[in-house]
Amino acid sequence: MAILSSCNLLVADWGNRSVKVMDGQTGRLLSQIQLPGRPRSLCLLPGDRAAVSLPDENVIHIMSVLTDELNLLDRINVEGK
Repeated sequence: MAILSSCNLLVADWGNRSVKVMDGQTGRLLSQIQLPGRPRSLCLLPGDRAAVSLPDENVIHIMSVLTDELNLLDRINVEGK
């Protein structure tokens, strides 16, 4: 999980194979994107972007992170988990 703003959270949802933007005050889902695998961890990057690791797929996805929309931008293939 990462804090996007004073009230929004970026959440890696391992069980549902997705990344979500949640309103931290109400718990309301603001945006969601499905992934080809289960996300294990994430971190924020400069320029409204985030990196999400999918270790079972041996890949790191780079995505744009906006409150109302998440988009996959690029993928980095890695060796091993």
